[in-house]
Amino acid sequence: MTIFLVYISFIVFVIILLVIGIYLILALRRRTLSFEKIKQKIFIIKDIFNNHMEYSDVKFIPKAEIEELKRIVSNKNGLEAFIKCYHDYVEDMGDKMKAQEYASIIISYKTLLSNKIVREKYKISYILYLISEFGISTDEVSHFALESLNSDSMYVRNNSLRIIRNTGNIELVLKAILIIISQNHYYNYRVLVDFLDNFSGEKEDLNKALFENFSKFNSRFKRLVLEHFSNGLNADENIKEMVLEVLSNPSDKNILITATRYFGRIIDLRAKKIILQNLDNPQWEIRAISAKVISKYNNPDSISKVVEGLKDNNYYVRYNSAFSYIQMEEEENILNELNNMTDVFSKDITLYAMYANNIIDYEAYTIMTEKVEEELNKQW
Repeated sequence: MTIFLVYISFIVFVIILLVIGIYLILALRRRTLSFEKIKQKIFIIKDIFNNHMEYSDVKFIPKAEIEELKRIVSNKNGLEAFIKCYHDYVEDMGDKMKAQEYASIIISYKTLLSNKIVREKYKISYILYLISEFGISTDEVSHFALESLNSDSMYVRNNSLRIIRNTGNIELVLKAILIIISQNHYYNYRVLVDFLDNFSGEKEDLNKALFENFSKFNSRFKRLVLEHFSNGLNADENIKEMVLEVLSNPSDKNILITATRYFGRIIDLRAKKIILQNLDNPQWEIRAISAKVISKYNNPDSISKVVEGLKDNNYYVRYNSAFSYIQMEEEENILNELNNMTDVFSKDITLYAMYANNIIDYEAYTIMTEKVEEELNKQW
């Protein structure tokens, strides 16, 4: 009986191996045939694509030729071949804008949706990527992108943001922001900053809309908007007034840091007093950014305050204070102050800042730091 069961098990095992083998052979054969068909399509499409790119404007391409190419790319193999030709052209010729304009005429949202270019798991993300890559912009696409912000997939959400950003539609951007705020989904901070910074429409109109809707945003998006204004060096008087208000009445540490950084790029003397006050803030992060930015507001008060910062118990505050001090003060005065310093940590970080700014050479820096180390060893 035992031998019989072993025999039957062996036969079943062999049959399973045969079935798996046949399946793999058929799958490989099918894949090879698919590749061959795609190669044939590439040969046809590439010739059409390159000929069409010779036109000074894609709107001059005969309608019949456009319709014929649409027919060729309407199935999976044709679509994959077109994507390959598109990327080859952009890589070889570098004219992405013209290629995008052309692709948006040939490929539609429905064409992408109806073809299984990749596995179902990645389909929506890849479709969104292609829509963004080809610059396809319709009301249907905008609605699809907004809906996709509710996806559990981070890649789907990020590609949705690319589409919304590329539409140049401010109302759509504001809708996307409110959807993001209402969710608990994770978004990388830099992705959201790029979403605003790389908006393809009228940036002044976007900034105005962000300013007018600032109160509707949560703390994280307020910080994002402030960083966007800072990155764009936006010195509009209304925006400066708003950032000053944020600086004066901070509701969040990160918002205060971003507002301070803004006034390191956009100089406004009204901000100086607040930044000086924040050098005494109980949170070291606020003191550190204030010590860095205050160098943009050079006067005796600022110099005096960063000299105090050299004695701070936090390394980053001391570091930023030292570099700001070096930027603001005359070399002779720095050397005099250095000789009068009794705090070894202040002296150590000031020496490093002097060396980094080529005020002293490496040999002098080495000799002077050895003396500082001797003083430190005596204290310990």
